[in-house]
Amino acid sequence: MSKEGEEILICSDTGLLKIVHDCFFSVYQEIMEKYDKGYHKGVRWITDLSRREDVDVAKLFMDMGIKIRSIRNLPPPNFLVTDRVFFSNSKN
Repeated sequence: MSKEGEEILICSDTGLLKIVHDCFFSVYQEIMEKYDKGYHKGVRWITDLSRREDVDVAKLFMDMGIKIRSIRNLPPPNFLVTDRVFFSNSKN
């Protein structure tokens, strides 16, 4: 996941949330430490938290200050946007 940019905006299914938790959690902790010091605008994430196990993982991120909003019927493409990069994928 990208540490570049002043702010990270993500729209994804909970699969990406779990991957980030398993593989990149320390990166997001570092980003949020910068946010706490005023050097970053933080992370905002849109996902669908309709299952209890997804809520538990999301709570770990929210506890460190990441803003997560849950919506039903999430649009198909997953994406991450900063002022420097754009990543996207879609499901068939």
